[in-house]
Order: sequence, then C-alpha cells, then structure tokens
Amino acid sequence: MARQRQKRGGVRAAIEVLVALAVLAGAWAWAARGQGWFADFLRDRYAIAGILMFAFCLAVMLAAWALIWRLGRQHRRQRKAAQDAQAGNAAVEFVLVLPFLLWIMLIMVQSMLMVAGNLSVHYASYIAARTAIVQVPSELNDLETRNLVMDPSLKRERIRQAAVNALVGVSAGQSGAGGSGGGDTANVETGLNDFFRQSDKPVPAWIANYYRAKYDYANLYTQATLYDPLVPPAYGDHEDLTVRVNHTFYLSVPYARAVFYWVPNFARPLDSGGYGIDMEATCTLTNQGVVDKIDVEVFPRTVGRG
Repeated sequence: MARQRQKRGGVRAAIEVLVALAVLAGAWAWAARGQGWFADFLRDRYAIAGILMFAFCLAVMLAAWALIWRLGRQHRRQRKAAQDAQAGNAAVEFVLVLPFLLWIMLIMVQSMLMVAGNLSVHYASYIAARTAIVQVPSELNDLETRNLVMDPSLKRERIRQAAVNALVGVSAGQSGAGGSGGGDTANVETGLNDFFRQSDKPVPAWIANYYRAKYDYANLYTQATLYDPLVPPAYGDHEDLTVRVNHTFYLSVPYARAVFYWVPNFARPLDSGGYGIDMEATCTLTNQGVVDKIDVEVFPRTVGRG
C-alpha cells in the first residue's frame, strides 16, 4: 500500500508540474501576441531558446534525482548489516553523478542569464528610441538643428550611450573580458560618485569594484543605429523613429558557456577568450515634433505703464 501511495503521489506531482508548465507556456504565448519591446522580447529566439534549455535541464536533473532515489531504494530495504556494507556503494554512485548534476545546474544558470541579457537588450532598444525622440528635434548646435542628424554626430552618440547605460548591468564584470578595457570611464565614475556624495549617501562599493569593467564591455560591444529619415535629410515633425540596438552578450558561467558555442549559429568566440551571443532588438517611437517656443520675459516690465 505504501508503495502504491508513493507511486500515486509521484504521478500527481508530475501532472501538477506539467499543468503549471502548460499554464506558463500559454501565458507566454498570449503575452507574445502584443506590441512593444516586451512582446518583441517574448518572441525573440534567444529568449525562447533559453527557457527551453532551462526546462530541458530541469527535466534531466529531476530524472537523475529520481533514478538515484530508485537505485538507492533497494539498499534501504536491506538488513541493517547489509546497509552498512552497501552504504559505501551508494556514496560512490552519488559522487559519480554529482559532477553531472552540477554541470546541468550551471547550464540552467547560464540559460537564465541569457534570457535576462536578451530582455535587457530589448529594453535598451526602447531606451535608445526614447532618447532619439528627444534628441532628434533638439537644436544642439548650428550643424545639428531641429530634426537634422549628422553622421557621425553628437545626437547619434547620445542615443548609443543611452543603450550602453541600459546594458551595463548585464555586461561582463571582469576586467578585460572579451578584449574590453581601456575605455574612458573616469567622467562617468566621477558623476556617479558626485551624485551619491551630494545626496549624503555613501558611495556603493560596486562603482569601484565592478562598474569600470562592466561599462568598458558595454561600451565596446554595443551599437545603436538610427534609421534614416523617410525624406532626407531631415526627419519629419511626427515621423516614426526606429532604433536598432546590437549587443554581444557575454557568456560568463564556466563549464557551461561552451555548450552554447556548440549549438550551430548561436555563440561566437571573443577576443582574449570567452564566448558571446550577438543579440539584436529594434524599437520604433514617434518623433516629438515641433519644439514649443517660450517667450522669455524681460524685467522690469513696461507693458501697461504710462
């Protein structure tokens, strides 16, 4: 009876897991039908591949644990003396399987990091597009007037820097990763330090320990492309502005990143070692249009006097 109850409990647990996965898959598919950068992320092949790889590794891990439990059950049913003699065999079996399970866990971690990186790339495209609809109608200087963007230009660089800042959090945190390093991060670090000091807050340790390496990597491996106007050379007042962000996501988990390189057309080797995945996202927003002109008041006022 106890064995039958255990079997029914295992079947019930398996059914509950399958139902939960089906509900999550249905919610994912329903949300992916929408519009916007988040729906684009849900339809992206890297997001789907990461979730499927995570689910596959989870299934393999659960199956391995179930197999270990089943093989060890016969040892637990032996007499006490026999259990003492066979305990070493069970320990050896567990030690042999443990490296494989740890490797599967590392693949699962890298899969989730890849999904988070892909989400950040799509969000960076949205941030870059938001920056574009503000920068394009602005008048920066005599060359880049309203709705006119030169190539190269300060407006394009500001759009790219917006994407870079959005991707710092998911960039490589080790110095020199992928051949990065040597970037000019002094001004950015100084600005962050001044911000916390002026706010009467202690400067976080991550600025000195991680920010420089992360910013250098994001700055090297992030490109933002503003699509050309419909009628050159200037963009229309309410024209749709499209920005494409390309970022090479760094695979940072040891013993697991090579698995992604083995998949055809998935990852590529980077300079100075390591592997990366070339991700791309596009976002379109409407140009702000004509900048409102505000009359500057001159004091003292003379209107209505004498």
